[in-house]
Amino acid sequence: SSDLIAITLEDANEIIENCKRNGVTLCVNHQMLFSACDQMAKQLIGEGVIGELTKVMFEHYADGLQAYRQLEGWLADPDCGGVWISWGVHHTDLLRFLTGDNVERVYAEIGSTLRESDRGEDSVFAIVRMESGIVGEIQISTVCCRPRESIDNDFVEAVEKVEISGSQGSIIYSRQAGRMEVYSTRRGDPQRTSFAFGSKQKGYSLNMIEMQKLHYERLIPAILEQRKVPVSGEDAYKALEIIVAGYESAKTTRAVFTSELT
Repeated sequence: SSDLIAITLEDANEIIENCKRNGVTLCVNHQMLFSACDQMAKQLIGEGVIGELTKVMFEHYADGLQAYRQLEGWLADPDCGGVWISWGVHHTDLLRFLTGDNVERVYAEIGSTLRESDRGEDSVFAIVRMESGIVGEIQISTVCCRPRESIDNDFVEAVEKVEISGSQGSIIYSRQAGRMEVYSTRRGDPQRTSFAFGSKQKGYSLNMIEMQKLHYERLIPAILEQRKVPVSGEDAYKALEIIVAGYESAKTTRAVFTSELT
């Protein structure tokens, strides 16, 4: 289990095939799927609370310039990319999870604004079109110096926000702040509902550990009972596919269809 299956689609495919050939269970640690906010959002979408989905937007900002300058290992290799692949892959996986859909094409602007360009990108803005027509927006920057406030104006360690729009309402939440706001017109009169989760008191690192713990609690029974693992190699491949399409889009300055990558 790892946060990233591979940095190329060729390597990802080889890992998947080798695991199948040798009877090895493969699961990738896309742990954000197991946050209370994302699980609740998935449930509300499934219940039709906000109608038909139209758009999902992810914002992820942090003032991490100095920390990223000190990185070693694969993330310090410019050929491996930067925040788009290391942080973005979690958001592309969440996009597929929340919409239950596959991606058709990606347009992305990716670059290094303040970090040294030979250490990978520090910022990305991507527009993703799903096969059903739903639009995804992903905005990530590790060089964003701004007040770190949640949707309820309380301090959090990193600014993360998800906004899901539908034909009959919207869902807005911050998993680090542990807050969610739901607006729905499904039953006629507009209804607003707020949810509070315990993540804010735990801090960023402990939140991530808790998500990983929940992931493993699902993984172990799946292995023992030979059921589908929480995040399969194929799921991780599809999330990486969006990342690769984004890099190609930034390079060619055009929208890239995922079908072009196979």
